[in-house]
Amino acid sequence: MKSVKILHTSDWHLGKKLFKLSRLPEQKIFIEYFLKTIQSEDINLVIIAGDIFDTPQPPHEAISLFFSTLKRLSDLGVTTVIIAGNHDSAVFIDSPSPLLKELNVHVCGQLINSEHQLDLGKLTLDLEIHQSKIHLSLLPYFRNWEMEVLAQQEQLQLENEEDYLKLIELLFKKLTSSEADTNILVAHHLFGPFQISGSEQGISLGTLASIPLKMTSQYFNYAALGHIHKRQSFEVEKSSIVYCGSPLPFRFSESNEKSMELITIDKEGVRHEKHALPMIRKLVKLELQSDKWNKQWLSHLENFENACQLNPYYEVHLHLVKPEAGLHDIIRQAIHDSGAEVLSFFTLLPETENGSIDHLQVINQLQNTEKLFETFYQNKYPGTELPLDLKSELHLLLDEVRKNEIQDL
Repeated sequence: MKSVKILHTSDWHLGKKLFKLSRLPEQKIFIEYFLKTIQSEDINLVIIAGDIFDTPQPPHEAISLFFSTLKRLSDLGVTTVIIAGNHDSAVFIDSPSPLLKELNVHVCGQLINSEHQLDLGKLTLDLEIHQSKIHLSLLPYFRNWEMEVLAQQEQLQLENEEDYLKLIELLFKKLTSSEADTNILVAHHLFGPFQISGSEQGISLGTLASIPLKMTSQYFNYAALGHIHKRQSFEVEKSSIVYCGSPLPFRFSESNEKSMELITIDKEGVRHEKHALPMIRKLVKLELQSDKWNKQWLSHLENFENACQLNPYYEVHLHLVKPEAGLHDIIRQAIHDSGAEVLSFFTLLPETENGSIDHLQVINQLQNTEKLFETFYQNKYPGTELPLDLKSELHLLLDEVRKNEIQDL
């Protein structure tokens, strides 16, 4: 039997912005690499496990990129399976379903359909690839009200964690097939002892913190999961339960190392491995001291290796020794001149030996703030004095800060 090759990806978040800057240039580069991987690895089936878009109403360019990608997948001759995530509009994902089937693209946006029924014809898909029978159970992101509807139909009361577990297991039984060689779950929810990476939205399932791995392993050979942006893999008995992670870091708190999951089905069973993605643009946190920032920045540039296609974005943490008018702008310009951009800038006040902010020092520094601001204004607008109305607003602001600092003493 010739092996079946499956590529598992999720959490594209097309249309995502980071501090008002679109990530579409990076997402387009990822999709080109994604399509090349399908060709080079001879992929038969593509699974996209939710959060295709970043918002329920994505920008037109993101929608266009999505549908053009589906057309190119069809041209490559692969079968594509897509479910909705918590960021997606379930109805929007479902609406082009009849048309997409002509492209061999199967989409599933809702657990409970518009008639408030569990449509197993929509939630399951049977494929035969290289004489291997594969049954896919599609579990898009579902909300608590959908579980309530399902519970009513099954005459169950959802009062505690045990009730939710019974309902989940009943759902798994309905979705799986005893006739298939391989049962694959495609889901966008929380399973097992997951670790968040920092940019995922919180989701809940009644009183359940997550769906147990052992229960999942009893029904599926492989679970292709979405929602968590950090790759995580769990091996339970003969089952693999995998969050493949997002293709890009979406916050500075996320790791720059990203991947997809390559699954192989052959006579030996189901195997999977991480397929590392190239870094397209690094998100970098930079720590600087205000009295030696220039030396630190030049040292960073000298040691920074950027093998990415695009220049990095920076989050700067500036540790103040004393107030310096215009220093933020000077640092931003220096980083901009290197070809990079500062997206986030934090100014950190001096701390005492025990790690707390020295509020007396802050109050003393405030005495000179008006003079510093006047100097900054005159440097920015040579030959002009600080307007009286602006000076009055500054006084009010400084008085408010002084009051807060005194209260913290």
